[in-house]
Amino acid sequence: MDIINILFGPLDKSWCNIFVVIATFILLAFILGLFLIIFILVKKENKFILSNKIKLIWYTVLCLLSYIIYRILYQICIKTL
Repeated sequence: MDIINILFGPLDKSWCNIFVVIATFILLAFILGLFLIIFILVKKENKFILSNKIKLIWYTVLCLLSYIIYRILYQICIKTL
């Protein structure tokens, strides 16, 4: 076997599952972000500054977008192999 083919050759279909694993972790982070946003909104005593609230909302939106991207990558991987 050629070392270049081993390192840079095509992978089989089972490697598509890496996208599912990553998407699962990102989905859990998204759900955690939603719970934190709800907790901040419900809590009477509000110690969070506005910049932290904006960061949390931005984090949650980015998690959602990342989850969608990894789901699309998984579908592309499955359909092409």
